Amino acid sequence: MFVGMGMSVLAQVLCLGVVLTRMLVHPPRSSPILLTRGVQLGLIAFLLGTVPGAAMIIANAHTIGAPDGGPGMPVVQWSTIAGDLRIAHFLGLHGKQIFPLMGFALARWDGFTDSRAKRALAISFVVYAGAMAATMIQAMLGLPLFQG
Repeated sequence: MFVGMGMSVLAQVLCLGVVLTRMLVHPPRSSPILLTRGVQLGLIAFLLGTVPGAAMIIANAHTIGAPDGGPGMPVVQWSTIAGDLRIAHFLGLHGKQIFPLMGFALARWDGFTDSRAKRALAISFVVYAGAMAATMIQAMLGLPLFQG
């Protein structure tokens, strides 16, 4: 089961890498530029989110500094006593939804010019990528997001 899951994840990552490359080289002309940029940034976030996923596979665990399955936050069960790679992985994977929605919303918002909206989208991505990197580093140091 684990090998089958790994192969399907690898196939998805490769396919989305091809889609991203195609979108960067030949962006669709029929979509608003902000929606296209949102999809591109979402795919980049997704691909960055595979890094902590790969780290979990290599370590055969998601918790750093304690055994898996210890005390965790409600609902998500992210560790409250050690580092947890699932946080950075979660952020990366869900960037695929967040940035296209943000690009769509900014394209529809009358209060923004295209250049301001593009800048807002870019700044949002930098902050989001920073949060992904910070949670990955925090997890690798064995520190929980929130102490239990």
